Amino acid sequence: MVNAEFELNDANALAVAQICRRLDGMPLALELAAACARHMTVQEIADGLDQRFELLTRGNRGALPRHQSLRALMDWSYDLLSQQERALFQVLGVFAGGFTVEAAATLSIGDSSNSDTAKLIARLVDKSLVTVQSIGETPRYRMLDTIRHYALERLTRDGNSDEAYARHAAYFLEMGERAERGLRGAAQGEWAARLDAEHDNWMAALARFQQNGDTLSLARLASALARYWLLHGNRNEGRQWLNCAVQEEANLPDELAARTFAAAGLLALGQGDYAHAEGLLQHALTRSERARDFSHTAIVLARLGIAFRHGGRLNEAHAQFWRVLDMEARLEPAQQQSHDFIAAKAVALSTLGELELGENDFLNAAKHLEASVPLFQQVGDEWNLATVTQDMGDAALARGDARGAFEYARQALAVYEKLNSPVGVGMAHITMGFVELERGELLRARQAFQRALAILDRGNERKGLSQALEGIAHVMFGQHDPASALTLLAASQAILDDIHSTRLTAHAQRFEELARAARAALSPPQVQVAWTRGSKFTMEEAVAFVLGKLR
Repeated sequence: MVNAEFELNDANALAVAQICRRLDGMPLALELAAACARHMTVQEIADGLDQRFELLTRGNRGALPRHQSLRALMDWSYDLLSQQERALFQVLGVFAGGFTVEAAATLSIGDSSNSDTAKLIARLVDKSLVTVQSIGETPRYRMLDTIRHYALERLTRDGNSDEAYARHAAYFLEMGERAERGLRGAAQGEWAARLDAEHDNWMAALARFQQNGDTLSLARLASALARYWLLHGNRNEGRQWLNCAVQEEANLPDELAARTFAAAGLLALGQGDYAHAEGLLQHALTRSERARDFSHTAIVLARLGIAFRHGGRLNEAHAQFWRVLDMEARLEPAQQQSHDFIAAKAVALSTLGELELGENDFLNAAKHLEASVPLFQQVGDEWNLATVTQDMGDAALARGDARGAFEYARQALAVYEKLNSPVGVGMAHITMGFVELERGELLRARQAFQRALAILDRGNERKGLSQALEGIAHVMFGQHDPASALTLLAASQAILDDIHSTRLTAHAQRFEELARAARAALSPPQVQVAWTRGSKFTMEEAVAFVLGKLR
């Protein structure tokens, strides 16, 4: 019997939805949960679902025994399985968020081939204990949450949980390190999609390493995932895990410590935390030089140059990039041809070109940008090739070639979308926005900047957010709203001040020209109000201001 007086309302709707989701809509489980509502609130039921087999035990006494409790139903289903099916069923509970046949075979106790495991999984699917999550080139499967809880309970009871969890963590560590190599080559998009699908599993592996005090494995996996977090994933999540790893610096060998600090520095760069990035990269440089890992030293030097460039220390940035380029003469031929050194050389050349472009040195900018292209092609780095293409678009725009600039930006956008890189997509839209401004297309410019703002706000990409706000300021001024334009320019500048960054010469000139024009259109008190308002905006307030103005 259920509580006939129960009513769904705003106060209990969230808890009811949580119950339905966690019980995966299983009819018997929901019926038993409803029976609990006679003597418990729905929030109490939701909070008790971690112990669902003890909670959901009061079914219809006139029903078959297996329908009188959730555990009885699961026991009945489990008892029908063969010994092989039971063994696989138990270890499948270790997976978080789904699994492939290959992963399941790795966890199987004993020697099981992929084909044998696939047949066993098919039998579990037929018995409704495993569901098909997606069908494609590599099918994925999952367990409903309630069934997974039961499988883990059985696994623990039979004493096999430690081995299964260890195999799970080892499998996803090995996958992460393969993905690191894959994300630096032509298969970037495929590896990013695979890591997307396995997110919950490698997060569980990281948590397992941390729980067991396995510092080396935690650092290896977290540093291997850095490029994924930078280009495709959650940078905040990545920085949290890498921060855990670098705190164990004393327990890491030099080479691994260097790579872990360099990975943490890369994500700090990606979020515009340039001062912190510099400190992390200096640590990485010390450990890399101590390990005599010259190819990786070149990578660290290139990233340090980027930190200096965004921090406005342009002479030091130039020096770091030339240190990378000058290293080549001192390296053995095998080191010169290593993936890390070629990638570092390409980054040094492309960022030198970007610096020179910002300083209106178009001749050297074109020379260095073009020289980086075959190197990025050699290592299969499509993302950085797209970045160079976008820089070439900026160069075309600076020369007044709006049509050429738009084509470069369009090409870069297509690659970023193929690679599923939100930050790249957002930055390409910024370039397109400035191209549309040059064409006098205010509506299209506004749409491009709005798209960039929405994307970059989700990723907390603050340097890009500053540029998007500046772009929208140009739109506001073009729509005869100089006060809003000046407010957004102040907000844009406040972001750069907060992250200790500056604009390159060409961008600073563009910013100052608009600021002067906006001030000239306002009275001194209006200028003071508009600038003060924007400079005090939080990021959320700046975005809300834009949405309110462009609605």
